[in-house]
Amino acid sequence: MHARRPLGARFAPDSDAAAPRQRRQRRDIRAARRDTRAAVRRSLAGRIDTGFRPDIEGLRAVAVVAVVLYHTRLLGVRSGFVGVDVFFVLSGFLITRLLLGEAARTGTIALPEFWARRARRLLPAAALTVVATVLVARRVLPPLAMPTLADDTFGAATFTSNFVFGNRVGDYFAPTSTSPLLHFWSLAVEEQFYLLWPPLLVLMMRRPRQYRRLVLLVTVALIAIGFATSLALGAAHSTWAFWLLPTRMGELLAGAAIAIVGPRIVDRRIRVGVGWAGALGIVMSCFAFAGVPTSWPGLGVLLPVVATVAVIVAGGSSKRPVGPAVVLGLPALQWIGRHSYALYLWHWPAYVLAEAQWGPLSVVQRCAVVAGSVALSALSVRLVEDPIRHSRRLAAVPARSLGLGAALVLVVALVGWNARSSVGRLDGGVEAAAPQLIPATPVAGTPTSVAAVPAADGASTTSVPGATSTSVAPTSTTVAAAVEIEPPSAAVAQLVASGQHALRNNSSAGGAAVPSNLQPSLGDATQRSKPYQDGCVNVAINDSLQPCEYGVAGGPTMLLFGDSHAAQWFEPIERYALQHGYRLVVLLKMGCPVADVDFSGQVLPYTCPPWRDRAIAWMTEHQPALVVVSNSYVQYDSDAEEWAAGSDATYGRIADAVDAPVVVFGDNPASPVEVPVCLSGNLDDASACDVSRDEATRRDLIAAEYAAAQAHSFTFVDTTEWFCTDDNCPVIVGNILVLRDETHITAPMALYLQPLVDAAIAAA
Repeated sequence: MHARRPLGARFAPDSDAAAPRQRRQRRDIRAARRDTRAAVRRSLAGRIDTGFRPDIEGLRAVAVVAVVLYHTRLLGVRSGFVGVDVFFVLSGFLITRLLLGEAARTGTIALPEFWARRARRLLPAAALTVVATVLVARRVLPPLAMPTLADDTFGAATFTSNFVFGNRVGDYFAPTSTSPLLHFWSLAVEEQFYLLWPPLLVLMMRRPRQYRRLVLLVTVALIAIGFATSLALGAAHSTWAFWLLPTRMGELLAGAAIAIVGPRIVDRRIRVGVGWAGALGIVMSCFAFAGVPTSWPGLGVLLPVVATVAVIVAGGSSKRPVGPAVVLGLPALQWIGRHSYALYLWHWPAYVLAEAQWGPLSVVQRCAVVAGSVALSALSVRLVEDPIRHSRRLAAVPARSLGLGAALVLVVALVGWNARSSVGRLDGGVEAAAPQLIPATPVAGTPTSVAAVPAADGASTTSVPGATSTSVAPTSTTVAAAVEIEPPSAAVAQLVASGQHALRNNSSAGGAAVPSNLQPSLGDATQRSKPYQDGCVNVAINDSLQPCEYGVAGGPTMLLFGDSHAAQWFEPIERYALQHGYRLVVLLKMGCPVADVDFSGQVLPYTCPPWRDRAIAWMTEHQPALVVVSNSYVQYDSDAEEWAAGSDATYGRIADAVDAPVVVFGDNPASPVEVPVCLSGNLDDASACDVSRDEATRRDLIAAEYAAAQAHSFTFVDTTEWFCTDDNCPVIVGNILVLRDETHITAPMALYLQPLVDAAIAAA
């Protein structure tokens, strides 16, 4: 009989037989790795230039100088934002060259070591900038600005600033894009690239013999996809096209492609010409794109991208610099290039916080901000960046650098949390009564003689509380003197009188504290009307109509047409439509005046005219029974004569398009400051944020718009006395916040004015 084996031994491996097999497997794995690395090295042999490039350092200087001059509005560098695009190309080139240089030496890429180097290079200076910015902001900015800054701080800490600003700011070029950490969006794009691109390069090592060719093919394909995504997203969602890595991928990988093929792809005989052409293209880019009819990035970005590529390939690795490398190698540009990252970090928060402290800066003050930023960048490099970047102790073990990076991320996140939690109360601790518009006993109206009020352009205007003819202005150059006009209806006049009582006796004009029952609260003040939430307000590059329907289905059509200052009246107009059986259609586009006037901007001056044409064509086709129009005065920089002509041109087209009453709501008074933010810094005395009537209103444009409306038998509604007394425009009425920013009224304020809106429309 055979000896019985123990139960456990029946299933135990034959260690004597398994050991040689395992050793062979390990040897095979090591041999395969050696073969892979050798194949990768052969694929890249002699192809990757890893020497120091002074011309690249000089290009970094040019890029950061362009950005700084653009942000500080110096020397007329109207489109210096392209410096970021130059940075993207350079980053793609330098990082790819670094990674492939390592692969050419060792046959592999050590990802932990790469990310450890990036952590030492980028995070200490960035963390220092964010922490310093938040500390200064707590002294300079009003309390209400801190929660928003906290969100920006979290975005900077987690490399998601581009998503934060894309979601909140939308248009980078908008004047409200003033976060002191706004510039971190581009760093977020680069950091996302650093997280994704190296692992992809490692993944492609599965084909070691064709490695370089495969990397080049994938890179070219991704470049094409990146630029195609930029164009497609720019057409559909232009604001998001600016912020995201997929739309910027083509720029980063354009530099990567040059690192892969090597810089010596241009014949030496034409290299100098190519380099100077590229340098000229970069300079042209810094001035050429203010007001270009396209979203960014789009086809326009090809100029700075191709120009930067041209300078890179022209420089090569020649020991004797030629072409623009001669200039780019100058000591001053080399110094700025070495400090470009720090200068980029410090200049924008310095500028934004200086303006928050002292208001709009003079040229001398802006130059001082730049000089201070240069000094801060020098200190940052010397005391923080270089010591940490070149630390042998940190470099010896990648985990140390990665641990340092994680600690810095945590510190910045905690600073953001502290900024949010330190805001405290945003009211004065007292309640206020809700105001009401109560019509009194009707008073018989008689013709009233109204004294003329000089307008800014020499025209005479009148001010009458009501909803019909309220001002007189030049139809072009004709000046009207004092006139006798019909007063508004008794109902409207009594409502205005009731509103004036609230403005004088139950508002911030009395020096009261910010009410604890403020509607909306200061924390919720930025909420916008329903058409925004429903995606019914066109923006930026989009010049197509987005009509949305509200009110009573099947009823006669009532049209609300205009810019964001038409959208702000949506709530009371929707109620009017529901009460009177109208089907309400909105045709709204932010930043597009009803008046056909010229104005400045990156995109809107080119997309507003076709959008306006489509809106008027829609009126012709659908024949609404009632039209309400309104637009802002303050953002288009037109004088009275231009506004009168532009309003007359559009109103004439509307009159030809529809046979229906048209009601024109004049613009509401505005504030020079963001009202909720101002109130958060003056909780005990809201009147500190009130604005004088003369400063808040544009009587010349009211007169101009009235004249155009009168010429086409439209009903014009001067809303000034809905918001202002004879000399003051309070920012709180009872417990209602009037403005959600500098110019837009809040939804509760619009609904408070419902009786006046109803009466004004009914008067048509």
